[in-house]
Amino acid sequence: RRPLYEPGRGICRTVFLFESAITACWQAPSSRTPPTRCCTAALAAQALCARKRWRGVATPASRRSTGREIAMRLLVITLEYDAFPFSGNGVYAQSLVRGLEQQDDVVVDVVCGSPEHDEEACNSRALVKIQLPRWCSLDGACSHREFRDEAIKRLDALYEGGHPKPDLVLCVDWHAQPIGAHLRWAMGGLAMVYLNFRVFSRGRPGGFLACQEFRSVDQAWLTLALSESDAALLRAFKEDADVRVLLPPLRRDLEVRARDRAPEERDFLTCVVRLSEEKEPARFVRLVERLAKRGAFDEGLIPVLVTGRAELDGRAELVERFLATHPSAQAFPFQTPDGLAALYARTRLNVHPPRYDAFGMSIVEAAAFGAPTVFPPGADVGAKRILSFRGDDAFFELDLD
Repeated sequence: RRPLYEPGRGICRTVFLFESAITACWQAPSSRTPPTRCCTAALAAQALCARKRWRGVATPASRRSTGREIAMRLLVITLEYDAFPFSGNGVYAQSLVRGLEQQDDVVVDVVCGSPEHDEEACNSRALVKIQLPRWCSLDGACSHREFRDEAIKRLDALYEGGHPKPDLVLCVDWHAQPIGAHLRWAMGGLAMVYLNFRVFSRGRPGGFLACQEFRSVDQAWLTLALSESDAALLRAFKEDADVRVLLPPLRRDLEVRARDRAPEERDFLTCVVRLSEEKEPARFVRLVERLAKRGAFDEGLIPVLVTGRAELDGRAELVERFLATHPSAQAFPFQTPDGLAALYARTRLNVHPPRYDAFGMSIVEAAAFGAPTVFPPGADVGAKRILSFRGDDAFFELDLD
């Protein structure tokens, strides 16, 4: 029952925090290699205070004082953020912003999208929030053009009206690149960091998404990926690009709950994924069907599927098939931090079905509550890099088919 991912101890806590994006950007050009042991919030703060400028980075006169010293202003552009998030990308983006906002001398502005819901139902903290006609998608079918056009229009109006300009732009995934490129041109040399949360062109070279991701890598001063395999694909776009792997930290709200959680009976076989093709949820359903035939759920073990609310409300075919496997089977929408804590505390084994996932935050979250994860053989998942420091007790591979 001990945590398999202990965020307060050792390398799991000290390596690969999001703040190192800023640390790297403000190092001297001659020392662009990031620290190899730790990149904690304190180290990031020191780097921010030093403000060693990279040649070519514009330094707007709009830095404002916080009462302690001159603040660095960052602009984070992300299609998915805190307005009805539907994937791990929105969770990652929120973690990024929270981590940066913890620095005393950092001011963060956010540009994000949101679905066309009632404005009062959305409690986003973003500086610019753009309602989009298509939601729950991040690939070429999403509303990236509407996001681009409206974001550029509203940011231009803001900055022309006197809003403080950013020192650095962090662009999350390919949707943000055209906006960052426009600001870079408009502000004369503004540096851009490309945060790749997933290589959307994987397996589809030469298409629209590959073109967009090439542009993102080509125009970025620094590119950060979530796994070595993603980084290799991004380097292939441009041989001399500075592409590094930066693993996100455990969410602070779950870290606190993991430390304070009392032991509970572990009776869940859990899977937390969206019902999308790349997440391969059908593999988990097939596994549960076979286990049910063997009587695995007749003595207290409970299969649990956690997925998007839209799939549950629409009673997707795969959800119906899962619920029919055994009377004890349960399906829930994605949970709040309290709900996730209760879920993982009762999880005996977490199943992560895709053979590829850029990171897989649910794996780290489950490990924080002492639940190991099983992968298909040879699964390419970024979170395995963090858990590998624990030895062989945090995850294992098994032929789930």
